[in-house]
Amino acid sequence: MRIETKRGNIDRNAEPDMRILIAEDDPTSRKLLAAVLEKSGHEVVLSSNGAEALEAARQPGAPRLLILDWMMPEMDGFEVCRQVRAMESDDPPYIMLLTALGDEEHLVAGLNEGADDYITKPFKTKELLARVEVASRIVALQTRLAQEASVDSLTGVANRASILRTLERELACARRTNSQVGLAILDIDFFKNVNDTLGHAGGDEVLREFAIRCAQTLRMRDALGRYGGEEFLIVAPGYNANGPLWERIREHVAATPFSAGTSQIQVTVSVGASCGLWSDSPQALIEAADKALYCAKRNGRNRVEHELLREESGADLDSGAGSEVAKVGPPKLRPRAIPRALIAEEEGISRNILEGMLGKFGFQTAIVNSGTEIEKALQNRDLPTAVFMACQLSGLDGLETCEAIRALNIEPPPFIVMLCESGQATDALDAGANDFIMRPYQLDEIRARAGVALHILEIQAHLAEKDDELRRAHDGPGGV
Repeated sequence: MRIETKRGNIDRNAEPDMRILIAEDDPTSRKLLAAVLEKSGHEVVLSSNGAEALEAARQPGAPRLLILDWMMPEMDGFEVCRQVRAMESDDPPYIMLLTALGDEEHLVAGLNEGADDYITKPFKTKELLARVEVASRIVALQTRLAQEASVDSLTGVANRASILRTLERELACARRTNSQVGLAILDIDFFKNVNDTLGHAGGDEVLREFAIRCAQTLRMRDALGRYGGEEFLIVAPGYNANGPLWERIREHVAATPFSAGTSQIQVTVSVGASCGLWSDSPQALIEAADKALYCAKRNGRNRVEHELLREESGADLDSGAGSEVAKVGPPKLRPRAIPRALIAEEEGISRNILEGMLGKFGFQTAIVNSGTEIEKALQNRDLPTAVFMACQLSGLDGLETCEAIRALNIEPPPFIVMLCESGQATDALDAGANDFIMRPYQLDEIRARAGVALHILEIQAHLAEKDDELRRAHDGPGGV
């Protein structure tokens, strides 16, 4: 997308429009917010109290941005924020609080409970839209992180951790509905021969085609994941161990040869199936399916075997005793190296405030007092992981400098926060800034921006590691 600015044309990938929940009990304010956001292309969901907002946030496909008024009937924004953050999610929503100007006590409490940002009332349209754009970028990064953490990079189906979480969720659902869950482990027969015949690249093609054929036979609610190597796991809610689904999969896999480049090879699969009630543990189902798979291999392969569980065989799901799955939670970001931040601010008191607050968040800070020092850093490509820079510096346009930093295509890119006067926020984002802080500085706003910067730097570091892993896998001998 081409963005027109008074400093020239720059390229910026526009983030997709979001579904946004507005929870505000004042009808006038609610309508104004909705009108501004809808005019900008976003889909808006409206709620007049906290209880409705929480219920909407719990639904499948819930809005990715929640704008919550602090004071609402039935449940205030603080409690909604707390309960949303308590929900288990690989891809949590971005939460923005609406607060009255000067309500610092409530604002700090909201940020401590997991709010990502805030807007003061009465809101300014340009600032609101700029904050929503920042939220959109962060949501996009979080979504990519969640996908990287839950998808098998070779086949595109769920990875081991993700399919095990699905199994745990479906058993918990079966507990509420007093139903059962079917489980199958599928193992491609003689896969070593496939690799020996076609090479590892050909073996990878077979794994991808195998995943596609399995997915083609599943029902909408069934889940498929790569369990490890050439083993796959299918979770089938409401299904039993000896139903026809497993045989359909086996037949579909064996129906026609697999293609790998210019070669073709016949592939078959052995299936071990089990079925559990709500009282059975995930590990008990896996062990039963694994035992059935062993029988299928021993009895000649290319067949389906079943292993039924006793009702009392499972450990209590709440305790997680003996369960591998109970120990698998949402993907966590590992600790990173100490983040470095460059502060380019000429006004001494403001500079000291920024330095002190960033230090509390664990940033190692460096100070520059003029545009010349930043230009030297640009020439040497010696930039820290985060840059907090005034829009105007002596002898230097901070907005043009922001564009110049982006033009260097540094990977991972530094997180840029522009220090803006009134009316400069939109220009800063157009220039490539990730976020902005308005003058005069408010400690709560610096706190919120520093927290967002740290979170995004962690995500970027994690994604960079994932990209390195994929690159090494691509350059290596191929998948198993």
